[in-house]
Amino acid sequence: MDVGGLEGSKKGDTLKGINKLKKYLNSRGYLDMYEGFEDDYFDETLETAVKTFQQYNIGFSNENVTGTLNPVTCQLLTHRSCGFADLHHRMVKLEMKGIVDNKDNKPGSSD
Repeated sequence: MDVGGLEGSKKGDTLKGINKLKKYLNSRGYLDMYEGFEDDYFDETLETAVKTFQQYNIGFSNENVTGTLNPVTCQLLTHRSCGFADLHHRMVKLEMKGIVDNKDNKPGSSD
């Protein structure tokens, strides 16, 4: 994803290209479509998606998950993806380990 001009953006900002970020995070499994999905406003829903992306891809501790497009986050957003949603792969791995039951995303049995 091209994040040119978005570095440093945060909740409350309106910048051209934010809608592309929303679409990209949707394709990777971090953001569902919602009212306001097509606009260029960095809202609370997008901030939550960016925080989840940071936790999953960078391993930030909770105190360092900012929800802003810092340089490290922007760099990761520019990397190619395999085309599958990241969070889908995480659920499949947890299901294979018996940690999560895919039908209801609840802890599975540890038989």
